[in-house]
Amino acid sequence: MKRTSHISALVCSLAAAFSLILPACTHNNGDIGIWFGTWHVEKVTTAHDDQPVPDYKGNFYMQFQSKVIRITANDTLHNHEQSFGTWEADEANHRLHINFPDAERFECSLTGIERQNTFVIEEADATHITISHIDSPDHISLRYYLKKHD
Repeated sequence: MKRTSHISALVCSLAAAFSLILPACTHNNGDIGIWFGTWHVEKVTTAHDDQPVPDYKGNFYMQFQSKVIRITANDTLHNHEQSFGTWEADEANHRLHINFPDAERFECSLTGIERQNTFVIEEADATHITISHIDSPDHISLRYYLKKHD
């Protein structure tokens, strides 16, 4: 009888521990609101006339968690490139800052993305985000349309 109660106590303790650990993995101890999760970069356009950038194939994703961002690209053979960086949304000033501090591991070929980026947040809700690059490397302002990925 005592052995059963010890096993029950152990199982309950493990269940309680996992219930504390798993949410921490999901949110990394921080509520980042609508930004959390995976966003598909549906299209990239020029900001002044909203014309699609011809070389964008629609194969990029941005993943936000805590202060970490991962940008990935998948091709038809399921190969992918990925870059990890940091991000910060200054929603009061409608700005999004994305930086990739490790130059040797920066492999992002998403049009207009460099190691240090500042965007204007044009729209941001639970399903869609629209951001514009303030000063892209080629001095053409670009707009990125993101859709929450299921």
